[in-house]
Amino acid sequence: MFHVPTVVTKIGDRYYAQINDLHSHANYSVIWNPKDFSDVKNHWAKEDINDIAARLDLAGTGNNTFSPNRNALVHGAMQEMQADGVIGIITGIFEVTSAGISAAIIFGFLGALVFKPKG
Repeated sequence: MFHVPTVVTKIGDRYYAQINDLHSHANYSVIWNPKDFSDVKNHWAKEDINDIAARLDLAGTGNNTFSPNRNALVHGAMQEMQADGVIGIITGIFEVTSAGISAAIIFGFLGALVFKPKG
């Protein structure tokens, strides 16, 4: 399941959904899934967190909480999204994880020098 850009309009007492999928001709289900995590009510990324969670692309940590400061990866992605929009999610993830990935590569190289694995 994934999010497809959709515009919902109300005409009279009926709602209509215009689904904009340029990639396929598939079957769709329109869901109403508003999210309002209790621990992000005063958080700077509240609207973005709740919006992405409503699209089922982001889960909370249980009991209607998201725990926004628990994960540096999420924090970096959300911070970049504030600055650069949706594309900022991707750049934020790479920015935050690049130091950890570099450290893992260096550690792996040093480990190979010390232990001289065969194979």
